[in-house]
Amino acid sequence: MKEGIPGKKKISRKEMKKHKQRVKEMKSSLDWLDIEEIEGDHCVVKDGSDKYIVKGVKVHPLNIHMLDANDNFNVVQSLCQAFNRMDFKFYWRFVYETPNLSKQNHNLMNKMRYEEDDSIKDLASMFLYYHQWFQENYKEISFYFIVMETERKIDKVYSDLVRYMNDTRLRISKIDEDDFKKMIAFDFDNPTIDEYYFSVLKGYDLFDMKDQKIKLGGQDE
Repeated sequence: MKEGIPGKKKISRKEMKKHKQRVKEMKSSLDWLDIEEIEGDHCVVKDGSDKYIVKGVKVHPLNIHMLDANDNFNVVQSLCQAFNRMDFKFYWRFVYETPNLSKQNHNLMNKMRYEEDDSIKDLASMFLYYHQWFQENYKEISFYFIVMETERKIDKVYSDLVRYMNDTRLRISKIDEDDFKKMIAFDFDNPTIDEYYFSVLKGYDLFDMKDQKIKLGGQDE
């Protein structure tokens, strides 16, 4: 009878079966994802022999409910107009992530370091503690608009996306490598990961603004 390797725990047949099933499930998820690589400001996706480049913009948070009625309408209308100008397919994604308070925390730490008034230093310390508590207990949404095209078409489509979004009243920045990694990580925590990767926001429909509401053109209320 063969003896086991000293110091090694023997793996039961049941545990080995569970391990093989887990590896199989992980492999199927990675196969389905179709992501070949992430390179800086874009992602390479392969679907069989077809190769696509994914690029996009990040929309920075804006709480339109804090605006007055006119500004609220103008923001939504500017986005509606941008959608109507886009004659290409684009997608949207959102990711819940830890709020980025690095700039605010840096300012508070400088206050604590250089401020001579102890009461102000105590106040800065209190806010720093509150920021830490907030980051541990709440998430913020990062929202993205994305285009996916062949290598020949992607630069034109992406430049149009940036140009149209710059004409809105929203602040944007280009998606970088960290943003793509956050999207993928978020998907693997998402129970619907095997249903879709990018959600189609628009094909070639037009958007209308009627009664201060946005809807697809040609559709009834």
